[in-house]
Amino acid sequence: MESNISKLKDALNGKTVLIVEDEPVIRLLLKREFSKEGCRIIEATNAKVALKLFADKDINIVISDVNMPEGDGLLLLESIGNKCKETGVVLVMISGFSRLSEQDVVKYGAAGLFQKPFSLRNICNFIKDCLKQISH
Repeated sequence: MESNISKLKDALNGKTVLIVEDEPVIRLLLKREFSKEGCRIIEATNAKVALKLFADKDINIVISDVNMPEGDGLLLLESIGNKCKETGVVLVMISGFSRLSEQDVVKYGAAGLFQKPFSLRNICNFIKDCLKQISH
């Protein structure tokens, strides 16, 4: 029987992550971290592109910045938040300066909010925990 530690370690392996971030360096850091965990990565630089990708692809996890040009994370959150919650897609919002609280984003269907600068490991572990809860 597989141990809980092994299940948690493999929680991200094979998952598809949509990273929605206009800052190339942050997008690259998230891509590297989740690639190391065995995830397939899809990237978007704004919510408009992300909405199309979300509709066309089989996405398991969405990590989105809040403040972006050409369709910000609020548009994305309002458009897919409840669907993510209903279908088991983990949606995590990140922001450097936002008037939103964690309660605000959770109300619209996100699993959580991380403020920049954030720990990649903390986001990764948070998402693993969310996936573990969904699978039970």
